[in-house]
Amino acid sequence: MLLAHSSGGALLAVAAHHIEPTLVPDVGYTEVVAVALSARGTLLALPSGDRVSLGQFMLLTVFRQMRELGRHCRTFVRVDRRNLRSLALCDRVGLRHVVDDPSDPTLVQRWGTLPE
Repeated sequence: MLLAHSSGGALLAVAAHHIEPTLVPDVGYTEVVAVALSARGTLLALPSGDRVSLGQFMLLTVFRQMRELGRHCRTFVRVDRRNLRSLALCDRVGLRHVVDDPSDPTLVQRWGTLPE
């Protein structure tokens, strides 16, 4: 689990990933990325100089952890089909392959490859 706090200690964002136990090889998936309403629209500078949203930063950090833990290069998230903000975030980080979630018709899985 990852937590992002302001310099004053306020919780701004949460992210977590997990191994999908039904898949082989060791495929990781993102369980949650949540950004406080007050922090939405916050942009952070990456070492490359690119600026990304706090939500995108958290998701990219989750992906980096997955790579460092040796997870398979394919990954996915589960998203409510109505959550346009989260679906747009998936597009920005390369999770573009859409699969219906077999456990819940209100969810969709968005698959992609962990970025380098």
